[in-house]
Amino acid sequence: MIILGTGTLAHAQECFIGEVRWFGGNFAPRGWAVLEGQLLPINQNQALFAILGTQYGGDGRTTFGLPDLRGRSLLGKGQGPGLSNRRIGEKGGEERHRLTVQEMPVHAHEARGANVKGTEEFPGGNLIAGSNKGNSSAFVPRSKQITPLSPATIGPAGGNQFHDIMSPYAVLTPIVCLQGVFPSRN
Repeated sequence: MIILGTGTLAHAQECFIGEVRWFGGNFAPRGWAVLEGQLLPINQNQALFAILGTQYGGDGRTTFGLPDLRGRSLLGKGQGPGLSNRRIGEKGGEERHRLTVQEMPVHAHEARGANVKGTEEFPGGNLIAGSNKGNSSAFVPRSKQITPLSPATIGPAGGNQFHDIMSPYAVLTPIVCLQGVFPSRN
């Protein structure tokens, strides 16, 4: 939820402790903290600790962590229809990715040929022939001896480079309410 406004609506006392908002400035207003994964002392932030616990870090005795939203998109907790289950505090994803052989669709680079003069004009069930030198027939029956193709013909291709997988984005500062109304569960 993005809340834009002035006056009492935007004041920290009108928010729920633990509420996250997006802010257009490069700082956190009074009563708020930027979400950069920092540890906070429990004894100075008991209400927020009661809500967050240690799901974002900390030892649970003297410190607890805030979520680190630097460079991250947000997902709702739980499991939507046909989607993976996501739990609070979980991190995942990547900005760039290099495909592995296991991630490529199943396919074949197989090509068969025969190093003989072509005798057939149509490919159906036949092999590619060797040099034709003016002969209009480019194929031979499958019964001829198969010749492996050069590795340059069917060898590896591609640059093995990373590719971006990020959606278009706009950057704002994520902040959390430290001082406000303690949210009731009912």
